[in-house]
Amino acid sequence: RDSFTFSSAISTCGAAGRWQESLDLIDAMKRETKPNKIAYTSAITACANSEKWEPAFELFNDMKKDGLHPDLVAYNALINA
Repeated sequence: RDSFTFSSAISTCGAAGRWQESLDLIDAMKRETKPNKIAYTSAITACANSEKWEPAFELFNDMKKDGLHPDLVAYNALINA
């Protein structure tokens, strides 16, 4: 599995309202490869769509800890949470 596959699956779970599964996929991704900005933003969006601001904020912080610079889309997703 690669980052594209993970990111697509995370986004799909988010669109279906399955925010917890998005978090599970981020955890699985961390075991196999380093999550990219798209994966993190997709998971933050999934949490935001389900009004789960705490995990969204944690993901945002994890993104920065991993050396990724959040873009406008990530900030917007966090604000919507």
